[in-house]
Amino acid sequence: ELAPNVAVYSMKNISAAAAMQVLSTAVPKAQLTVDEEDPQRLTAWASPKDHDTIDTILQQIDVEGDDASAAKVVIYTLDGMDATAASAALPFLTSTFPKARFALGAEAGQLVAWAAAKDHVDIKTLVDQLNEGLPPEMAPKVGVYALKNISGTEATEVLQAAVPEANFTVATDDPKRLTAWARPSDHQKIDEILQEIDVEADAESAARAAIYVLEGMSRTGAIYSVRFLQQAVPDANFTLGSDLTQLVAWASPKDHETIKELVKQLIEESPDSARTAKVYGLKHATAESAIQTLSTALPEVTFNVGADSSQLVAWARPNDHKKIEQIVEQLEMKGPPETEPQAIVYILPSASATEAMRVLRETVPQAKLTIGSEPHQLIAWARPADHEIIKEIVDKMTERGPDDLSPKVAVYRVQAGDAEGAIEFLQSAVPDADFSVGSDPR
Repeated sequence: ELAPNVAVYSMKNISAAAAMQVLSTAVPKAQLTVDEEDPQRLTAWASPKDHDTIDTILQQIDVEGDDASAAKVVIYTLDGMDATAASAALPFLTSTFPKARFALGAEAGQLVAWAAAKDHVDIKTLVDQLNEGLPPEMAPKVGVYALKNISGTEATEVLQAAVPEANFTVATDDPKRLTAWARPSDHQKIDEILQEIDVEADAESAARAAIYVLEGMSRTGAIYSVRFLQQAVPDANFTLGSDLTQLVAWASPKDHETIKELVKQLIEESPDSARTAKVYGLKHATAESAIQTLSTALPEVTFNVGADSSQLVAWARPNDHKKIEQIVEQLEMKGPPETEPQAIVYILPSASATEAMRVLRETVPQAKLTIGSEPHQLIAWARPADHEIIKEIVDKMTERGPDDLSPKVAVYRVQAGDAEGAIEFLQSAVPDADFSVGSDPR
């Protein structure tokens, strides 16, 4: 952006040669050439900064009217003024000499004036007065202000509007130290204003920072939310945190109440955060055990067991679904072989598998139980620790009791009626016994 380049300028009211006389003095480093075929076209080889100066000067001198054609250019030097101070002098000079045209030169403190000879006399007198400097009691000086209750940035926002001619700087190592370059009269104003604004705030109304979570909101949604909140609560300051779902707000307690309610509405109405149902398939964990963990971590989410015990159904916002996926991934991680579930078939010679299942479901609810191909077979899918409990219970259920309590076979002859009729009555009276008709129907 600093390399010289070529630009062609077309004049409307003056010749390129006349413009070149002015520009050669204002931008001496530029190479200017008048087009041989068009006396109102000027070619300039110059740096971008000089091109800006050329543009500004041409806007001032390439104007319609006799005064402009009779005028001449003079470059004045404003001693001790930088570009900023010289720029501030331009409006004053323009209003004082309305027929003249003014622009800043290529060097700091240079002032290019295009004016009639009579105006140049007065312009020179005014510039000489400016260069003489101000009396000590009116000269600008530095003042350092140590703030107690507000920051230098906050003070500058107020002071810059009240004292526009002063320059303010906030110390980089101390945000409560403010340096001002201003006239004595302006320093007096600064003192008076700081006494009004640098006061201790009421504890109940003092501003404080709070972080709000824009749950499930996209980056675009979060940015638009900040803009909306800044308009709705103009006295508060907002910014997005390192996590784009975090909104940092600096506001008074009263404004925080409004912000909290608005954030709640933004989340509820945002299409990015609408609740949806999703089914998670589990391979190793059961839905019931997963729900116990997830409900504690995400109390606002609704969980249910799906069509089978390996399906988990969650009704949640997009942001919560991401958390669920992470937790489920942890739950589904396979543990060491000694803790992985396995299937074992148990034989219950003296007890039914159905009765054993009723007892075991109460004792080891995480185990999966089913009856085998035989009524006395029980198949259990469980972790090693649970298998130890199952084996202990099955062993207890299959232990033989005393001989006088062990089941025995006996044949009974029915004296009146037939065996089938007697079985119907006996089965209801002695439900734990097994009856069958012998070779003789009686």
